[in-house]
Amino acid sequence: MSNCALPVSRVPGSRDAPVLRWGIMGPGWIAERFTESVQAHNFHHQAAVLALDAGTLVTEVLGLPEQLRAMGQPHESGVNAQLSATMQFAGGAQAVVNTHVHNFTPTSATIVGSEATLTIDGPFNMPGGFEVRFPDGARLRHEEPSGGHFEGLHYEAAAVARAVAAGQTQACQRTLPASIRTLDVADEIRRQRGVVFPGEETSADVDAARL
Repeated sequence: MSNCALPVSRVPGSRDAPVLRWGIMGPGWIAERFTESVQAHNFHHQAAVLALDAGTLVTEVLGLPEQLRAMGQPHESGVNAQLSATMQFAGGAQAVVNTHVHNFTPTSATIVGSEATLTIDGPFNMPGGFEVRFPDGARLRHEEPSGGHFEGLHYEAAAVARAVAAGQTQACQRTLPASIRTLDVADEIRRQRGVVFPGEETSADVDAARL
């Protein structure tokens, strides 16, 4: 029987490791290549960042949206200075996500339901606390020290390693269909905003090749 619990960290003293500007644990070949890529692309792929961070949380909770509308504000460098997306899901649930390059935001996440509201402290994509609020005013609070990206990501790396060692093609904590669902949202946001990655073919390129 597969174990879907979070794996125990095998990284001793991870807080002592040097951290690069973008929260990547370093030094190392992967960290160096990542930072080189980010510098070279100058935050060009903001649509993907929006979907992969905020979109992952949304699609994990609500699934694939039936409707999606993406809006962006241009920046003088040619990228999106600000990007927002609104989504509607089966049953009427809605979601709103936003990211931009002007400055820092609270980066918190809120899930509002009919029985309670869950608020995840920012940055919501890193270790930290959260709170559940009820209509009668009652609150449940979970306190946890804030952490960096690597303090959460190394659990993912350990889960992948265990899946590979067990001959599995996916980790049960994050299945392949769930990952594809998030990428579908990212692709639709990029399509609406006209964001094309280097090396990608656009529909215009395909049409021109047929002529």
